[in-house]
Order: sequence, then C-alpha cells, then structure tokens
Amino acid sequence: TLKEGKPMWTKVLKNTREPGFQEFIQIHMQNTTSQKEVHLDITSSHIVILRNDDGVLRVDTAKNVVVGDHMVANDGSVLSVAGVQNTYMQDRYTLATSDGTVIASNVLVSTICSDMAPGGEHLF
Repeated sequence: TLKEGKPMWTKVLKNTREPGFQEFIQIHMQNTTSQKEVHLDITSSHIVILRNDDGVLRVDTAKNVVVGDHMVANDGSVLSVAGVQNTYMQDRYTLATSDGTVIASNVLVSTICSDMAPGGEHLF
C-alpha cells in the first residue's frame, strides 16, 4: 500500500480464489513523469482509486474508468489512462488487507470489489 506517498507493506487478511470465467477490465496507462507504460488487469466491479486534477483521490468501479482518468503509481506519481478494454479471464482472487489497498502492477488499488461503489465518493 502507499502511506505518506511511499510504498509500504500491508497485512494480508485473506486471499480467496473464485473459480470460473470473470469479467475483467484491462487498463493501459502511461506514467506522466517517466512516460513508462503500465498495464493493469482488474475485475470490472473492482474499486479503483482515481486522482482528480487537483490531487484529490476518489473511488469508483473499474468499469467506469475512461481514457483521460488518472490513477496513482506505487511511487506516488500520476498515471494517465490511455486505453480501457473489456475482457474475460479464468478465475479471480478476492484479497483483503488491513489497509484496504494494495499495489497491483505498480498501481495503487483498493482491495474491495463491489458493484455498489458510488461514483465519485471521496476516499481520503
């Protein structure tokens, strides 16, 4: 997870495999500082952490991410969403951590999946 802008270890409370084909979203991003490309596969109902232009973080579901949105990298830098694609993958894992966040593919994301996440809710 990130604490005060730095990657930190978090305690894993559970990690459960859910078998079967699941709907996923492939999010392609570019680091606005280094220009490095970042790729994240995440379930469509997974809650992601987005960054507004003024630096305020908010949450929404992955299925609502669009080109031009911004996410946060593991080093605190900004990732600009360059592409979003729907796909299906075999199995998914439900991860719960003590902080409710995790670094996945160098991207800060929530460990919560829910179709009930309200768009634009402030996380911090």
